[in-house]
Amino acid sequence: MLTLTPRKWFGWQMLPGYGMAPYFSPIRVEEITALKTGQSILRLRFFNAFYAAGVQNFEKTLRVLRRHPEYIVCDIIHDDDGRMAIITACTPEFLIKHADPAYVEQNRTLLLNSDLQALLDSVYGFDNSLGDRKEG
Repeated sequence: MLTLTPRKWFGWQMLPGYGMAPYFSPIRVEEITALKTGQSILRLRFFNAFYAAGVQNFEKTLRVLRRHPEYIVCDIIHDDDGRMAIITACTPEFLIKHADPAYVEQNRTLLLNSDLQALLDSVYGFDNSLGDRKEG
């Protein structure tokens, strides 16, 4: 089964997105807290890489509807738009499909041949040794 792990990157799909189209972004999980309600509810704190700079830190309460080896389907609780999320592994293919096309064109070889977790930590300013985001 796909397991959410702090300080690791995952693919995030939200339905509907901002507007009616789906929203896709790599997310870096910071903290997962099981709420022990008996209803598969968890609190997820994460960094949303493709969201507007300065407001990329999110905390969502999720009800897990389905776990699969390759994805987790969740209902986003307390969301007025009735959104759902699908969380997957963050792969080069996910980034190539959903990242800015200009970035992908310039960095395709890097995306395909790098430690993707370390690359994303570096691009978004996370200190690999501490797990914290570097300031400045």
